Amino acid sequence: MFQDRQLSVLSEHLLGHVLRLLSIFVHVLEDAHPVLPSTKIPVPPSLSPIKRKGRMDITETRGMSPVKIGADKEDKMEEKKSGRGVPLGLFANLPHYVKIHDMVKSAYTNYKITLDCGASEKFISLLRTTLEALSQLLEIASLHEAGRVAEEILAYMRLTISIEPTSTVKCVQQLLKSLFGTNLSARWEEEPDKRPQLGLNSGGGFYNTCLQVPYKHLTDYVSSASSTLDHISPWLNFFYKKGERKASTVFKSVNRGADKTALASYIRLFEPMVIKALKQYTVTSDVQLQCRVLLLLIQLVQLRVNYCLLDSDQIFIGFVLKQFEFIEEGQIPQPEELVPRIFYFLVHLSYEKHHSKCIIGVPKVIQLCDELMASGQPPVSHCIQALVPVVEDVFLVRGTTGSTADLKDLDTQREFLVSMLLRLVEYHQVLELLGLVLSESRQGCDWEERWRRWSRQVMDTLLPLLAKGRVQLESRAAQLALHRLLAAASPCVLRPVDPLLKVLLSDPLHLHSSLVGVQRWLGMVLAVLSVLVAQGKEEVVLARLEELGLSVPSPEMIYQKESRDPLNATQSSARLPPDQVLARMLLRVLGVVSSELHTCILNPVSGEDWNYLHEQFSVFLLYCIHMFQSGSYCRVANATMLMIQSEGPESLPMADVNTHFLELSTRCPLLTFLWCYLLTLLNYSDQGFWAQVLRTQPHQLLLNQRSPKSSQPSPCINLEVVRKGGTILYCDYVCENLNDAEQLSWLLVNHTEEIVALSTEPPVQELIAAVHRNSAASGLLVQAVGSKCQDLKQPSFVCRLLRCLEGVHPSQSGALLMLLVPRLLGSPQLAPARLAGALACRRAELLLTLSEEEVHSQLTRADLDKVLESLHGSGLTNKHSGLLILLHKLGNQFFNMAAADADKGRVFSPASVRSIQVNKAWFLAHVRHRCCQREYSGLESAQMLSKLDYDDILSVLSCKDFNPGILQDCFKLATELTLQEYQKAPAYYSDTPSFIPAEETLSRLESPLYRASRLCLLQHVANIRALLPVPHQVYCPVGRQASAKELKYSHDLEQLLMDSTLWDLVFLVAPAVTTYLHSLTRLGGPCLAQEARDDLAKFAVLCLEAVLWLVSPARLATSDAPQPSHLQAGLCCANAVLKEPNLSTEVGHGSRILSACGAVYRLVQFLLPGDQLPTLSDTGLSQALDSPDTASAALACYQMGTLVLWLERTKLRMDNIPTFLAAPIKSLIVTLSRMPLVNSYVATPPEAWRQGWTVELGGPSRTTVPPLPVEYLQDIDLLHQLIFRVTLLGWTSRQQFEETWMSLLSVLSLNPCENTSPEETALLVQASSLAVQAITALLVQTLLLPMPGDPNTSQLVHQPRDKPLPSSSVFCVCGALTVSDICLSLLIPSFSDKLRIIHKLLFWRLQDQELLSADAGKLDHVFQRGNLERLDAPCRYGYSQVSLEYLWTATRILDPKDSTGSAATGKVKLSVSKACLEREQCLAASGLDLHSCLHFLLDLYSQWTLPQSGTPLRLVKEAITSVLSISDLFTERAQFQWMLETFLELSRSHPSEDEILHQYLVLGCCKAASVLGVDAEVHERIKKLVEGGLKSAFLPSRIAALHGLLYLLQGGTLLGSDHMLQILPLAIEYIQRHIDARAG
Repeated sequence: MFQDRQLSVLSEHLLGHVLRLLSIFVHVLEDAHPVLPSTKIPVPPSLSPIKRKGRMDITETRGMSPVKIGADKEDKMEEKKSGRGVPLGLFANLPHYVKIHDMVKSAYTNYKITLDCGASEKFISLLRTTLEALSQLLEIASLHEAGRVAEEILAYMRLTISIEPTSTVKCVQQLLKSLFGTNLSARWEEEPDKRPQLGLNSGGGFYNTCLQVPYKHLTDYVSSASSTLDHISPWLNFFYKKGERKASTVFKSVNRGADKTALASYIRLFEPMVIKALKQYTVTSDVQLQCRVLLLLIQLVQLRVNYCLLDSDQIFIGFVLKQFEFIEEGQIPQPEELVPRIFYFLVHLSYEKHHSKCIIGVPKVIQLCDELMASGQPPVSHCIQALVPVVEDVFLVRGTTGSTADLKDLDTQREFLVSMLLRLVEYHQVLELLGLVLSESRQGCDWEERWRRWSRQVMDTLLPLLAKGRVQLESRAAQLALHRLLAAASPCVLRPVDPLLKVLLSDPLHLHSSLVGVQRWLGMVLAVLSVLVAQGKEEVVLARLEELGLSVPSPEMIYQKESRDPLNATQSSARLPPDQVLARMLLRVLGVVSSELHTCILNPVSGEDWNYLHEQFSVFLLYCIHMFQSGSYCRVANATMLMIQSEGPESLPMADVNTHFLELSTRCPLLTFLWCYLLTLLNYSDQGFWAQVLRTQPHQLLLNQRSPKSSQPSPCINLEVVRKGGTILYCDYVCENLNDAEQLSWLLVNHTEEIVALSTEPPVQELIAAVHRNSAASGLLVQAVGSKCQDLKQPSFVCRLLRCLEGVHPSQSGALLMLLVPRLLGSPQLAPARLAGALACRRAELLLTLSEEEVHSQLTRADLDKVLESLHGSGLTNKHSGLLILLHKLGNQFFNMAAADADKGRVFSPASVRSIQVNKAWFLAHVRHRCCQREYSGLESAQMLSKLDYDDILSVLSCKDFNPGILQDCFKLATELTLQEYQKAPAYYSDTPSFIPAEETLSRLESPLYRASRLCLLQHVANIRALLPVPHQVYCPVGRQASAKELKYSHDLEQLLMDSTLWDLVFLVAPAVTTYLHSLTRLGGPCLAQEARDDLAKFAVLCLEAVLWLVSPARLATSDAPQPSHLQAGLCCANAVLKEPNLSTEVGHGSRILSACGAVYRLVQFLLPGDQLPTLSDTGLSQALDSPDTASAALACYQMGTLVLWLERTKLRMDNIPTFLAAPIKSLIVTLSRMPLVNSYVATPPEAWRQGWTVELGGPSRTTVPPLPVEYLQDIDLLHQLIFRVTLLGWTSRQQFEETWMSLLSVLSLNPCENTSPEETALLVQASSLAVQAITALLVQTLLLPMPGDPNTSQLVHQPRDKPLPSSSVFCVCGALTVSDICLSLLIPSFSDKLRIIHKLLFWRLQDQELLSADAGKLDHVFQRGNLERLDAPCRYGYSQVSLEYLWTATRILDPKDSTGSAATGKVKLSVSKACLEREQCLAASGLDLHSCLHFLLDLYSQWTLPQSGTPLRLVKEAITSVLSISDLFTERAQFQWMLETFLELSRSHPSEDEILHQYLVLGCCKAASVLGVDAEVHERIKKLVEGGLKSAFLPSRIAALHGLLYLLQGGTLLGSDHMLQILPLAIEYIQRHIDARAG
């Protein structure tokens, strides 16, 4: 079906799908149940001629076509795979199609019992769509492809014809066409596609697209008028003849391989369907069905089937002929569809040689046409539709061979048909037929006389009707038909051109009637002009026009549709030259049509009926452009030019015409464009008109512009088209009239930017080249560019501008340099800057070649000084050093400028090198200078500072002008240097076997740069705090009335923030504070002093208040929008401070927390202008809000509760906020929500307040919420909100953990009673399931380090399964490199330890220097890399969270008290998990009794998982999932033993079809078995479970089985167990089966 292998496979699948659907319909219609066929199906021996034909074709072509041999082999392989003789529509073995069968069957049942047409439409629509899809597939199917399924399709069609006969008959016809090679696929192979090349080789562009392309098409048409007959052959006749040839070819090939008996059998396959179709035709009134039946019969007759065998008694043909009585009475609907099919059928039956006897003759068919014409029915739908097939057959198909009597009869028939057509010549369908008749008569042998005679008859009939406006030319098809007819007529009948001129200059009396009259008149004008332009010469036309003495109305009557001289009384008295007569005619058409089009368009009720008139008028303007531009009608062009330029009664009122075209611009821009081009050809130079076109002075009726000299782009795209086109055309006009300096100056001064923007258009390019050839004009252009082109932000515009300036006249090189250096050389984009620099260098080199007088005339010394000063002042000397050298050489050569004068702007002078003394003082001064300037790199300055000692660094950092922005880079570099000092530490630091205290190590080994930077930073923070107003109050409180103290504090702070010095200092110090706090975490430094803590806490609140001031409405009303970098710096600094536990306590009390909450709340409101925050009920805070003392705290609770609810609604995505702001905002919301003041209220689900829970809040601020009652926890929505808050916020104390734990346990204790309804029981089960999820999330948060229960500042413990490289020390498996790690590695130095430290330093260096930007989070640490499956989500809790060593350490299988810190088991040395020990210390410090919680849960889960417990399946699934998650918290072997036994029992008793539950059981069994070590019997059971999971079609089951397999492999590898020999083949087999990507 397709040469493309992929398309061929897809089409084969689609064909199979369609046939299966048809098979489903057939089974439903027959009420048959789908069954699988037997293994052996008897195949009839060559009963089907299609299969025999296919075998014979393959046998004949074997050895000749390797492609077909390959295809045959593939077909045989497919037959072997699928079973020989199995129909393609078999679906009983496919469950999906069986379900479709059931749905279709129910739809069919509904279809049979309902009387509602709409209810049964789905069933019919599906069947119709399926048949249509099959028809389209058969249209592109070959004989081989259709032959395989022909019998199957015909079997389906015999049943579907009763339900959907129309589509069924169409499928049968398409199958017939594909079998006999007359479908699209066969025609495509026989006749390659020969489409005319419509595109031009020239490039795109406005001028080329809108004018050159259509003008080139028109020119080609005119120049090749004699060859246009080759394009007149009708497509229908072309395909008809080709179908005849193809049918003959098919029958020849069939006859070569089969006898006549096989041929009859070949056709006989369709006989039952054809008989049914004939019966359907006679019993239905559906016109579409009757048309389809007729098309099927036409196809059979074309294949030379004897019609007498199908309709031996001629019942069907009699019925068809009987229909004419109803057609003539107008009683049959859609005659335009049925009539042509009937006549095509009758025409094919008129060939006696194809049938046993004569059925109908051509005279009878023509008589039927004549009767239709006389019936009085509309000719378009009746008579003309009947004439089309008859004319095509009589004139185009029937040849000149035959007996003399037959030829005479044929000639008589043709003459009669021509006379019939002439009676209907006003219809464009008849014009098309007459064009075919004339073209075919010209190509026939010995038909020259007949061609001329018929052409004369046609012209004699047509031209008077054209003059009277009776020919229907109000459509494009009609216009094209008229053009083809005139081109097909004999040229001799149009010579002389007198008839054409009379028609052209006839008085259009019908114009006053309607828009249709104007369209017909203009269509006549276009047709006559096409003949005059293509076949007539100007001298001949004007001579005949003068001899005829015809005239047109005077110019003052140009807009009158009806002439005031109906009797042509002025014809003889006022004799005008013929060129003026023709010019008047063209101008009359312009005036009348533009006026009519203007009236129609501006009429609001006119609709879109004027679209075709618009198209006609465009073609007419193109004809006029061709006549004037090609020179074929020079005298007419000159007469027109004089007429539009002269003044007086004989002149044309151009103001009115121009007004019409300008007002048409908003709807018809191309008309205005063509009119402007026509005016340029006529040398029309009215500056007022062109100013309106170019929008130098906008037209008052169209543009309500305040500025009368606006030339900006219009908001209307059509007006912009006119403006651009007018600019191009006016440039063309000015280029042709360069002597007119006024026009050139006006264009360059007013439209410089437009010229530059359109410089790629050919006319504009020619104008620019012509301007640069003249010195004065070129200078004017340079001046215009300098004064008018002010907006140079677009790099594309700058590049075009530079290309326009490349050809500037050599005498204007100095002026060009004065323009380039200050304006264009400093472009921020690289490409324009390079182009400007190269152009400036070329012009400087050109000046160096000129004489001194010529240089002085172009450039003075003052000008050169300005150029050099601009170059130095903009800092472009290094970037354009070549230009600087040339300018220096120019100054030295022509202006005697000394080197000192030329170099006065440079910072560094080469002559002063020898006087420099390189010493410490010089270096210190240089460093101080760089650190006090903001344009230098902060990293480079930090590197220079690191070379100084502590006192010198402190002296530089203490400078008054020191740039605080460098401190951020200083901390980054100082952290690296400190880590390097740890690595280089001498041996006496490792004398003691214990860990060196972190504070002592840091004080001895920290870098001087780090100490000085810390001191400077804290001093800056303290200085800023000293400037703030005291005492601190809430800044700009939201949602309540501010107190007097708060108003005063807010006013003082705003006045302070308006100071630019403090403003810059705050946002320069904020990134340094963030970096400093991060360095404390890495270095493990000492705790901050209390004073420093208070300063940093106050600075963090100040950052949030400054961010709030940035987005305040008062500031935004007077200033620009805030810079995103300021917002990011302030938020990140505040976030870093609040994440520090010691610093967050300083922020979490008093007015600081209230101000911070309000700032974050207002910032989120600012960032969400369209998406408002959700509304939260304040019911619980009503008492606190009413009290002035607690209103501030209550409002902070409300704000944070709203923000957490917003995070819940958005599911933490925050798509409307930029990523660099979303992360700190989310972290700030979580950190502030954990503060004691607001945490209790925020952690309470808002659904509780909505349901009416009333409780008195406690605490000093009345914001402490007690635990929720158990009856509220049964609500599903409330539990969802509780789970979200537990997961997001964690817990802050042991008391909160225990309260949450007990609340959730109370939900689990609810049991349904006997009287509980099923709906209530389902809700209780769902609530219990959600409670289990919440309890699991609560317990899993104990894995967070370094602070359990704080998900914002801590991360889940993760110990990878892979063993690290051998090491002499135990490294932390999570987190960053610490001081203790490095100091410990120094005790027993080894190669692996050094490699680890080097790798970590490189890792941090890349991160600290921000070389990875957005990809920094994806950087992988080789020695601390987690499991591979966690790369995309490293912070998510999942399978294999911890390794087997971690679990052995937790259960004390590995003893942490072992003196070696490790245990040797088997062949591998096992290390105690340091992460496990660290977590145990943190849990002990928090006081959580996790052991009791686990025991209680396991007891509860034991009851739920008992077989006789009757626990709902959902609860069992949640329990199993919970056990799998909390198994990472187990601390006893007995817990893993219970897990193994329970999971094994459930896997045995639970149905294996529940793959969702079994995936967790497999993983749990493997995990427990790898921790405990099991005997051979249990191991064999687990192996079978894993093997079944790996082979499952359910992807999650395979993933869980893989994780379980990894646990077993860990245990086998670490223990050296013999079980590895059984597990390892499973892993190898799975990898071999899935390692190939092509295997899916």
